[in-house]
Amino acid sequence: MKKLLFSSFSGFPNEHTGGPNKIIYQLINKLPTDLYKIEFASKHGKLSFPINRKDEAKINLDRIREKLFKRFFLYRKFFTSSFYLKKFFEEAFKTINHLIQTSDYDILNAHDIRTIFFLNNSKKIILSIHSNGSILKDMSVLYGTNKRMQQIYDKFGKLELEALEKADLIVFPSQAAKKMYFEDINKNIPEYKVKVIYTGIDVEKINSINLNENFENKFGFLREKKIKILNVGNHIKVKNVDKVIKVLAALKSINLDFIFINIGTGPMTNSLKELIKELNLEKNVIMIPFLVNEDVIRMMKVCDVYISLSERVIFDFVILEALACGLKVIASDDGGNREIIQNNFNGFLVNINDTERILDLILKQDLENKDNISKSLSKFTIQNMINEYIKIYEGKFD
Repeated sequence: MKKLLFSSFSGFPNEHTGGPNKIIYQLINKLPTDLYKIEFASKHGKLSFPINRKDEAKINLDRIREKLFKRFFLYRKFFTSSFYLKKFFEEAFKTINHLIQTSDYDILNAHDIRTIFFLNNSKKIILSIHSNGSILKDMSVLYGTNKRMQQIYDKFGKLELEALEKADLIVFPSQAAKKMYFEDINKNIPEYKVKVIYTGIDVEKINSINLNENFENKFGFLREKKIKILNVGNHIKVKNVDKVIKVLAALKSINLDFIFINIGTGPMTNSLKELIKELNLEKNVIMIPFLVNEDVIRMMKVCDVYISLSERVIFDFVILEALACGLKVIASDDGGNREIIQNNFNGFLVNINDTERILDLILKQDLENKDNISKSLSKFTIQNMINEYIKIYEGKFD
């Protein structure tokens, strides 16, 4: 039995979150227990699987932290301030390194490059990279840039390059993610050290999630709207939620009965609310900071259109979920979207500035054959992802 240690920078594996911890959650729950003994480490602590009640309490606390971060501006502002982050990173590296160095494992599957910044050992390291380009680029989008943060970034730039040398294998969730990352760091890595494993969704589980009384009581009024448009994305620049809102203004100008639901929050929340007010869209837009994953799926099942005009797309897990729910998907012709969406086959790729085309797709154009959606999803199943990870855990790096 191989001993696997997963790591991410903060938080715990959780199906209701996104990014590395969601992927780790999927792996932990689907890997065969007779082949692997699994542990997890992050800044917030260590878990062994199957988890006990004490560990369940840690996970629930992490979910509360995540909700607070997403819902409350002042909470988010403090915990993303350069004053706080400098101390946070110092303590985080000490904690993560101690937990990893004192763990008994055969393979470390790090899902955040920062978890191996100061790591010194000779055991096998598989590095799964989920960031939008280099970790520095990703962090600058989240935390911004100022003199104090630049000092942190300068240090991290050197550590990031050193960490790549430590990894025996580097895994990306798409070809676009791989391309974007290496363009950012401007460094050549031997091809034998790099592999793409597409993120997979659990179609069977998605199909099993039905509307319930609780959801109907909250959102049943949506059924009265002629067109229901959904976007799931945090309020950061690259998500271009503001561009989606401007498309909505064009919809409103033709007196269409529609509702737009955005699930997300972030540093641009206030400016987006101001834009909505400026464009007189308050009655057409609902902004929801957070929903558990099952309710996101339920929301998809009552909506008609999923729209994403993001840039620097590495691989959008939510687009796969939207396809699995049978939504008309309109996505930016960018990065990883091109690996999921085949234009006019299972969805539509658009120029993010072509409002007329986007309007036409929302109002008129549908897929000729909706069976194409299920065909396209066969490449992106959770079992395919698990099988590919098992290959690399067993040393089959083809």
